[in-house]
Parts: sequence; structure tokens; C-alpha cells
Amino acid sequence: MYKIIDLHNDWADNSLILSHKNFFVENGINEGRNYYGLNVNNQVDLPRLQKGNVKLVFGASCLMPNEINQDINIRRYLIKQQLDYYDYILKNSNGKIFAIKNKNDLDKVNLDENIGLIKHMEGFYFIDQESDLKILNYYYQRGVRSIALTWNFDNCLAGGAGGNGNLTKIGKKVIDYIENNNIILDLAHIGKKSFWEIANYTKLPLFISHTQVNCLIQNNRNIDDEQIKAIAKSGGLIGLMPHPKYLGSNKLDDFLKSIKYVYDLVGINYIAIGSDFDGTTSNDLINEFQQSSDFQILADKMIEYGFTVSEIEKILYTNAFEFIKKIL
Repeated sequence: MYKIIDLHNDWADNSLILSHKNFFVENGINEGRNYYGLNVNNQVDLPRLQKGNVKLVFGASCLMPNEINQDINIRRYLIKQQLDYYDYILKNSNGKIFAIKNKNDLDKVNLDENIGLIKHMEGFYFIDQESDLKILNYYYQRGVRSIALTWNFDNCLAGGAGGNGNLTKIGKKVIDYIENNNIILDLAHIGKKSFWEIANYTKLPLFISHTQVNCLIQNNRNIDDEQIKAIAKSGGLIGLMPHPKYLGSNKLDDFLKSIKYVYDLVGINYIAIGSDFDGTTSNDLINEFQQSSDFQILADKMIEYGFTVSEIEKILYTNAFEFIKKIL
């Protein structure tokens, strides 16, 4: 079986908000409930991760859209609940899931049959002014090792994918902290103006955990050819996302076409997978690649599509592993 690294999952908000599932058992894909009127998709749980041979996952903590403009103390409380949830998973998995905080932890991924978890914050809406920067130390102590500055909305750090904001003075200070503490900077959900400002500011290789490409469908979450080239030139990484909304199709062949497009543009070394599983509330999912247990199906389809075994290993595992190791 191929080893898998998945650059973006939403276990916490799915389990706490969108489905109320038990993460340690295999749930029916639409089994559960929420109070938002959103479709339930149980795409990730421990049995599914094991069936898919997933070795490392970025587990996101994020706010729902209606929570982003709440009082900052409410926002911090809500995100604390999600970090607490990941700690609950780590404590109660009998060692089957372990936290990755540094290079030594990452080395265990190749030695252990269990699953590494990198805590990620998707949209850093927990600072309103420069004096709030000290909160970064709290999240670092909680084990957060990956941070995206925005979600779809602008904040006091940068412009989100749905906005037009600039990288700010406070945003630069957050990037400085990220660089100085060996944290991964994720440019997913960043606006194009801020993307280029960050690209010109940061010393880190550019990284987007889950996105798609504008050659297939234009969307403010997707990236254009110049962004793809800039990421590759920096030695960075692009996590391609199997989401029909951003792919323009629910066909697995079209997802494979998006991988081939980036491959033809910049080469094999900058491509990985960021599934956004458990964050997908659409009724429409990619055929044959709908959940973490389907990763081996994806690998088989990649063979049929013309990728070699070594290319598949790079896309599904090695590229991401080497990138993460470079930062941590």
C-alpha cells in the first residue's frame, strides 16, 4: 500500500459541530446532525485513516463563517474547544494517533504504524491589535505547528480569498513569529494581493495546503499559473483538493487532470494532496475519492492515468514529508 500524507482535514469542527460523530469508529458518510442546515459528510475517522494507510494529517481548527465577527474572547474560546478536541483524540487513541511538533516527532512517521497529527489553525482570527501577539505563544504551547493567516475574509493580518486586503504590519509580525519558531505558513484561503505581498516578504518556501487551479475553473480559492510557478521557484508545495466546487466537476479523471496540469507546468516535486475531508459540506463529492479510506483507490487510478509508481509515491507522500521536514 502507498503511504499517504493529507495536508488538510477538518476533524474538529466536523466532530464538534457538523456531525457530532465518534471519531474512533467508522461512521456512515452522511450519519449525524448539525444545527446549521449543512450536509453531513463523515469523510475521516480512525478506521478510514487506517484503511487508506494515511500516515500523517494536518488537523485544522477553524471558525464557522458566522463566528468570525464574534467578540475576540468568544473566538478564542471556540478555537480552544477545537484544540482541546485534538488533545482528546491524542489522549484516547491508545497511541494510534500522535502529535508532531518537531523534526524528531516527524521521524517517527517512518518508524511507526500509527498516524501523525500536525495541529493547524485555519484562519488566524485571534488577534485584533498588535498587543495581542502574545497569544501566539499560547497556541505554540498547545502544539500548533501550522498557521494560515486568513480564511475567506480579510482580517488585521492580510486579505482573505474573498476579499482584497493587504498584508499588514501585524501580519508581518505574525509571519516573523512563524519563521522564528519553525512553524509552517499556509497560504490557503489567502487573497491574491496578499499572496504576492507575502511571497515578497517571507523567507519560507511558499505553501498552500488545499486548493485547485484556475485552468479548470475560475474561483477565488484557486491559484493561477504565476502563483504555481512562484511556489515551485521557492521550493514550496501545493496541496491539490478533490472538491467539485473548486474543480468544476465531480469526476476523478478531472482531479487527475489537475495534478497533471501542475506537473506539466512546474514538475513533480511541488505537488501533494490536501483533501479538505470533513470540511466538505456539499452534497456533491468526487466520484471514487470521497473519504480517507479511498486514498488507495486514488493511487490505483493514478497508475491507470499514466503516473509511475515513483511519481505516485512523491505526490502522495514524499514531497509533503520532505517539505514538512524542511520547516520543522
